[in-house]
Amino acid sequence: IFTLREIQSLKNIEFNENKGENNTFEIDSKSSKIKKLTLKLNGSNNKITINQNSTINISLLHIEGEKNQIHIGSNCKITGNIVLKGNNASIFIGDYTTFKKVYLLADESKSIKIGKDCMLSSGVMIRTSDSHSIIDLTTGKRKNIAEDVEIKNHVWIGMNAV
Repeated sequence: IFTLREIQSLKNIEFNENKGENNTFEIDSKSSKIKKLTLKLNGSNNKITINQNSTINISLLHIEGEKNQIHIGSNCKITGNIVLKGNNASIFIGDYTTFKKVYLLADESKSIKIGKDCMLSSGVMIRTSDSHSIIDLTTGKRKNIAEDVEIKNHVWIGMNAV
């Protein structure tokens, strides 16, 4: 387990922004490979975990909020952008999952869970919210409430799916 200050010395990891306290980064640095990882962190008590034998090439991993978790399982191959905004939310990627040029957005304190042995093709976008409100003019209530997203084990999602 590394503090975020300690990982600044690791190869291929750069900080776009780092504001907050008690953020931790747990990586199996002997078997996992970081090709590129750009971190942007605004918040405290967040945890990023990358398990053994995973290959990471993430243009942006952005966490904004408190007590959030990003977990990448063992034997994963991950390329894309991961954004988590809110508090007490998570993005969980199961073992043996691969994706290329995928965008994950867990917004409004909601979570994304991707099961084991999943394959996501390039251009896939998974979001818990569309990031703007649609209001029913009669009731004044929001119609498009953010929700958790769960993708079960052994799922393949084709190119450019949203």
